[in-house]
Amino acid sequence: AAGSTLFELAGSQSTLAEHGLDRHWRNARVHTLHDPVRWKFHAIGNYYLNDTNPPLRGTI
Repeated sequence: AAGSTLFELAGSQSTLAEHGLDRHWRNARVHTLHDPVRWKFHAIGNYYLNDTNPPLRGTI
């Protein structure tokens, strides 16, 4: 939603590196790919299989 709003406001030229907005596009992509549920399942599985304590209080 925020990425498409930025694209609507700035136009197609906003993707060019000379405007310096390309890093924001990359950051937006990273944030959309982060899946905290997957990491919680990983921590639970790591606890049961390897006896490794999960991270403290919501750091996933």
